[in-house]
Amino acid sequence: NLDFFRNKVTYLPATTTGAYAHTSTENLVQSGKSYGSIVGYVADGIFQNQEEVDKSGQPNARVGGLKYKDLDGKNGITSDDQTWIFDPVPAFSYGLNIALNYKGFDFSMFWQGVYDQDVYNNQ
Repeated sequence: NLDFFRNKVTYLPATTTGAYAHTSTENLVQSGKSYGSIVGYVADGIFQNQEEVDKSGQPNARVGGLKYKDLDGKNGITSDDQTWIFDPVPAFSYGLNIALNYKGFDFSMFWQGVYDQDVYNNQ
């Protein structure tokens, strides 16, 4: 079997545009995006020394911590530098079920999977 998925928020009242789902600041609900999509910062490496930290303009920066991309080009990391980083909906899922019987011996197997699904690890 083969299943294709589509999940998109098609309408939000003006009072809820840009609302966060489940009171999380990651799961932004926006018209045109999949429900459950996540916004966040894009990692751009690791701070190697204090000089990089001092030049970054990134709040809470530390040596060994993640550097984030300055997407809005305003020399500093703010909430405006967040972008869509996760879509929970795979392009499609698939499965295969095989059952064989011969002279009292039976064999069966079931395979399943998904294609093009983002994985979000917030650890």
